[in-house]
Amino acid sequence: MSARAGAGTMNDLAPRQPSLSAIIFDPGIVRRSLIIAAIVGTILNLIAQGDFLMDGTPLNFWKICLTYCVPYCVSTYGAVTARLETYRKQAEAAKQDKA
Repeated sequence: MSARAGAGTMNDLAPRQPSLSAIIFDPGIVRRSLIIAAIVGTILNLIAQGDFLMDGTPLNFWKICLTYCVPYCVSTYGAVTARLETYRKQAEAAKQDKA
């Protein structure tokens, strides 16, 4: 328990924003981003390399990996941005309640 725990100020009642890495690796965000990456990445791979799949020619492994990484990163960015905006609005509301 910290020394500030008993202070009882309004700032102690405001929700604390977790670190950026804690938000990025939040299990809910990771799970949703993986689902989005699996769906969108598969569709993009079929579009980009579908002819290679049909012909039996060797696939470019790096392109496949990047095609899944891009939607994962975009989905994670969107979720983290939305979460940060929510924390910002909560902090503003807490300031207004305090005043």
